[in-house]
Amino acid sequence: MQLLKRSLRNLVRRRGWDFVRTPNLNQFLDSRNIDLVIDVGANVGDYGDHLRRWGYRAAIISLEPASEPYGKLEKRISGEAMWDAIRLAAGSEPGEAEINISVDERFNSLLPLTDLAPNFDPQSRVVRTETIKVERLDDILRGKPFARGFLKIDTQGFERQVLDGAAETLARCEGVQLELPIGHLYDDVWSFREALDHMDSLGFVLAQNVPTNTFSHDRASVIEFDCVFRRKYER
Repeated sequence: MQLLKRSLRNLVRRRGWDFVRTPNLNQFLDSRNIDLVIDVGANVGDYGDHLRRWGYRAAIISLEPASEPYGKLEKRISGEAMWDAIRLAAGSEPGEAEINISVDERFNSLLPLTDLAPNFDPQSRVVRTETIKVERLDDILRGKPFARGFLKIDTQGFERQVLDGAAETLARCEGVQLELPIGHLYDDVWSFREALDHMDSLGFVLAQNVPTNTFSHDRASVIEFDCVFRRKYER
């Protein structure tokens, strides 16, 4: 039996899969008694839907600035008492900005694409721009009743600017999730190490690290990670 299990495990691993028990996002939210998930860069709401399907029942606030994804998001959460959508981008300063709209709107970004992006996925190609409103996350959430928040930021390279406008929000958060790059799909984006150092300076350290995408020319090498940060224990 052990030989059969080992053979099956080796077969699965050779195809890039594995069966291991590791800490996951849902376990993290449960362990911190999170009462609000702040979903910045929500697109059409897949992230919030994932949380609901895996048992998270507390409040969600989703921010999405682009008109078409926001329309789909708004329709998706219709009738959800504990899930609100706001058509805004979060940044370091309030104002207006031009967002690049891609063929696949998951690539929409306030930053220009690098030469790597179309090689990674041709649907990252920008087809138009759209004027959007930007607010500081602290201003958006001021007065919202929550004590143990979790901040998820997936803004295609704009994560650092979101954090720069979120000092008060972070003080009420037990964790932060960021998509961090090894290869850069957008210009003027921090490096993986810079992101770790910056989060450390804010009082958070890496708790979980999950590969999300690989290089098209090297499927054994990851281009981006979803990283969950926790508060430093000494705090």
